Amino acid sequence: MHQKDYNAHEGIRRSDLWNINRSPAYFKAQCETKREPSPSMIFGIAAHKMILEPNTFFDEYIIAPNVDKRTKAGKEEWQKFIDNSSNKEVISQIDFSKIKAMAKAIQDDELASLFLNGQHETEWYWEDIATHEKVKAKCDNIAIIDNKKYIVDYKTTSSCQDGYFESTINKYGYQFQAGFYTAGLEQITDEKYGFAFVAQETTAPYACRVYICSDAFIINGQLKYHELLNLYHDCKINDNWYGYNGAKSQPTVLKDKSELNMNNYNSMSGFNSDDYIDEE
Repeated sequence: MHQKDYNAHEGIRRSDLWNINRSPAYFKAQCETKREPSPSMIFGIAAHKMILEPNTFFDEYIIAPNVDKRTKAGKEEWQKFIDNSSNKEVISQIDFSKIKAMAKAIQDDELASLFLNGQHETEWYWEDIATHEKVKAKCDNIAIIDNKKYIVDYKTTSSCQDGYFESTINKYGYQFQAGFYTAGLEQITDEKYGFAFVAQETTAPYACRVYICSDAFIINGQLKYHELLNLYHDCKINDNWYGYNGAKSQPTVLKDKSELNMNNYNSMSGFNSDDYIDEE
């Protein structure tokens, strides 16, 4: 299924549900606002496509010519290119060269290629048992490693050095993601799944690193998934998409550092480790 068709299919997806972790009001605003993808998002999606579905890459993407759009001839050539692009996503030759180099780096990495070998871009639809909400997911890969099924998600990142990717887990909701996908597929198939991330740097040499999620990591992610889905259901039933002051509109108490759980408290930012922070 084309990405646009998947987007139109009924069901709440992981990225949308994660927005409600910030606040129901933020979730509603994001649903009602048409957002153009950022250049980094376009690049990341194109890299996904090249690495996971290279045979159909040019069904959705077209490479921009090198033209000087400041000149009359350049403007005319560019307009002709756009007119013949068939509404495909346009990416630059520089980005395309980088994406091809990233795909080769994945192929050359034995462990990364092992975890990304399997069933690519499978779509899953289910109805939550407790809330009866429709949910959907699109998995980058389903791999079988040592007779165990893994849901594998490919991520681009600034760095795979020790501690960096781990530091982004709360920021981007990666534990919630692991819980979301495993809970959904386990409900559909009645099978247990592991979850793994294949992270790849976006600068040369495009290094890769494989992260396998522990059982506790996945279980707590599933708890977060059910928590946010229940919140979404309650807000929809009551038509109350409240903001940071909560459903009962109560003030927030500012506490001294000595009163806080220092294992979760970031003394630099003031945020707890499970607070929502916007994606880049």
